[in-house]
Amino acid sequence: MIEHARLLIPCINIRGGYIWRATVTSAWKALVDRSDARTLPLRPAVYHILLALNGQDRHGLGIAEEIERISGGALELGPGTLYRSLAEMTEAGLIVPVGAPERDADPRRKHYRIRTAGRELLARETARLGRLLDAARAQGVLAEQE
Repeated sequence: MIEHARLLIPCINIRGGYIWRATVTSAWKALVDRSDARTLPLRPAVYHILLALNGQDRHGLGIAEEIERISGGALELGPGTLYRSLAEMTEAGLIVPVGAPERDADPRRKHYRIRTAGRELLARETARLGRLLDAARAQGVLAEQE
């Protein structure tokens, strides 16, 4: 469970409920913009990496190519941003490095897989962005979809 930019970990079960211990890692702090205490807006690079990994495991270049495809070329991650984000996301437990598929000829490529925590965060951020889009439409910023 993620709440107020803190990763909550259940410690003990007392009478059917949990006592939660809040932990905040430096990697977690780097992944979120904590300017709004009610939500966890992710950095665009982190959101797009989670989105790219949601469908399948990918290596770094494959992630960058998928991000370019799904953003229509609007977002192009450089290697520094990409690999720094991947390291932070791995440390935060959102993704995990996995072995390359056998069909992959280059053993130097490190593949990544989204974890349950990453999927949950992706779903929460997508819902938050959907609410923001709805609000923009209600304010007349965007025309209603036909």
